[in-house]
Amino acid sequence: YDSVTGYGTNESRSTVEDLVILCKYACSLYKFTELSDMPRYDIPATEKNQLKKLYNRNYFISTWYNNHYHKDNAYGLNAGYNGKSGSHIIAASRTDTGLSYITVAMNAPNSDDPEVAYCYEDALKLMKWAESNFGYITIIDSSQMICEIPVKLSSNYDHVALLPKDKISAFLPIDTDIEKEVDIKYTLDNDFLYAPVIEGTKAGTVSAYVNGNFVGETELVSKSTIERSFWLLLGSNILTIITSPLFILAVIVILALTAVYVIIKASRSGKKK
Repeated sequence: YDSVTGYGTNESRSTVEDLVILCKYACSLYKFTELSDMPRYDIPATEKNQLKKLYNRNYFISTWYNNHYHKDNAYGLNAGYNGKSGSHIIAASRTDTGLSYITVAMNAPNSDDPEVAYCYEDALKLMKWAESNFGYITIIDSSQMICEIPVKLSSNYDHVALLPKDKISAFLPIDTDIEKEVDIKYTLDNDFLYAPVIEGTKAGTVSAYVNGNFVGETELVSKSTIERSFWLLLGSNILTIITSPLFILAVIVILALTAVYVIIKASRSGKKK
């Protein structure tokens, strides 16, 4: 920026990508979009000046300068002209599904027809293309069985199905081939579950990748409730007890004491004879 002339130097330039990054941040500021969405702003009269009306130069927002491009779903952002970048429009718009798009059209030629603005024509084509070719696609549905996990202590079931707790969606080209381009990977918290298992019990995590890029993850939860068997629980508890180190030690001690007792008693019986 030249502080003397007030104009950008030859080294000062912005790309379309730069503008998209800046405008993406600007769209996160409510006050900014509130202002950019105003067709007109009235500057109140003062003692020295009359009321002034400022009209938005964005044809998508205001019809004051041109009434052929107004869009109800547009809410900004900026329009103008530069000797090097030509006519340009940076537009923000929302779709009926709630998606927001930032469209940048630059270096458009001037038209001999005052009602035609080529940068807006280009922007409209870009908007239509984006809205027709991109959208949120469900990668993993919450009703989709991912795997099964063994269940112990149930007399009715030995496995339970695991489902995603929430669906996983991603903003992708609508022609994405789910079968070929999506990889689903999961990990389990444990090798098995003990009954009772309550429906919705967390048992792991499932992740989705599109062409190798991570797009989301959610918990893996049990599909069904599985009751516990009293007799299997009893048998398990008994087995746990008799295989515990303390129980084994106690048995060894008892056997040792019994052996000592037998030896002592045998010894005394021999002496009496």
